[in-house]
Parts: sequence; C-alpha cells; structure tokens
Amino acid sequence: MIKNSFAVSILLLFSTICNAQIFKIKALDGTNQQVGFYHELGDHKLVIRSLKDSIIIDDFMDLRKDIFILKERFLAIYYGILIGSDQSRERLLLLCINNGKLCQALHVVSLSTYDIVDVYNKKVDSLKLFDEHENYEIKVNLIGEDKEHYKLNIKIHDQSKSKRDHIADHDYNKLEVLSFDANHSVFYNAHKEISKYFTVYDPKTQKNTKQFLMGTFPTIELGVFNYYFIHNDWHEEGEDDNLLKYTYK
Repeated sequence: MIKNSFAVSILLLFSTICNAQIFKIKALDGTNQQVGFYHELGDHKLVIRSLKDSIIIDDFMDLRKDIFILKERFLAIYYGILIGSDQSRERLLLLCINNGKLCQALHVVSLSTYDIVDVYNKKVDSLKLFDEHENYEIKVNLIGEDKEHYKLNIKIHDQSKSKRDHIADHDYNKLEVLSFDANHSVFYNAHKEISKYFTVYDPKTQKNTKQFLMGTFPTIELGVFNYYFIHNDWHEEGEDDNLLKYTYK
C-alpha cells in the first residue's frame, strides 16, 4: 500500500511539474490505473508514464486528435511525426496496461500522404512527369468486451497516382480484422516465424544495428505497411530487411 501510494504521488508530481495530461483507465485485469502524457515544446519526444512503467516516443511532432479511451481499457493516441517536406504522416498507438506494464496493443501508421510536383525543372514540369500523390489512411473500430473476445476492425483506404509511373497507380478500400493476443497484449493478423538478420533502427541511440532475430512473432499487415512485435515493441518493416523501432524506455 505504501509503495503504491508513493507511486501515485510521483505520477501526480509529474503531472504538476510537467503540465502532463492524466487519464484514468482500467487494466486488462480490471484494476484502476492512471497514465500520464508529457511533451515539452521543441523536444520532439512524447513521454508516457504509468505508476510502474514508462515509454518514450521519438520524432514526435504533435497530437492529431484528443486522446480518448476505448472500452475503458485502451488509450487511443493519434500523433504526427517529423517527416520530409510535401509529406504528412501520423501514427496510432493503442495503449493498455497488463500486470502493471504499459502495453502497445497496436502501434501503426494511421495516415500517410504526399504531393510531389517538380516546379524547378521547367521541362519536366511542363510534361508533369513528377506529379505524384499518395493518400493512405486507416480507421479503427474495437469490438468485444474482454481480452478473450476483442477484435479490431480496420478499414484501409490506399490511393496512389503517378504521371511518371502508371504501373504503381492504385485506389482501393479494404477491411482487415485483427485478433487479440492475450499473452502479448497486442492485436495481430498473423504470427510469423523468422530466422534472419535485420537492420534495426533504435530511436534511443539513433543508430542502426545488425541483429539476428529468430522466433515466432505477432505481425500486422495493413496494405503496404507491415509490422513485427519483437521484444515488447512494434517495428515497422522497410525495404532491404530494415526495421524501424517506434519507442524506447
């Protein structure tokens, strides 16, 4: 009881000093919990704290929507990230608590757009060969009332147009239904066995390292984006066996 009261005091102090937002949710086991969010202007980091755990999101730019609660147990956080000009990208983090630990039930790209037009090369611009547009967006709906029955319906809209390369053009809508892995406290649409080297980017060190990863991991495929849940973190798969880790302690 004393330790728990001390932890509550620390979280409240964190809220007071850092001007954080505090949310009350239920853990997956039904216990009452509190989660605090703090972002210092210009720091590009979002700090998330519970009574017993914390995670940090790097390359954070801003919250795109108010943080809200799904089914009393999941915090939905839509946030923008730093990215190149003429582009916009946001991610969705569904956060829950299990056994006192913050769990990233889902952490994926929720919006990705770009509009590229070459306005510097007059010859190219007159032909409009570099008139390229992309619009990728997902919308989620959580159903079920407990961890044994949760399902996450994800509607995907993906459109791409290029006057330079029509072969890559596409425009489609698709529905993916994700199940809930109660052992890892994550949503998934497959478990994939891997045994190979990846180049993994760590946002804490801001360095790439070559790592041999072996095992069976929850994975998510949402249109053109693929994700692996490895060592309690979601990783976005890139080209040439690259993995982008989203958070760190």
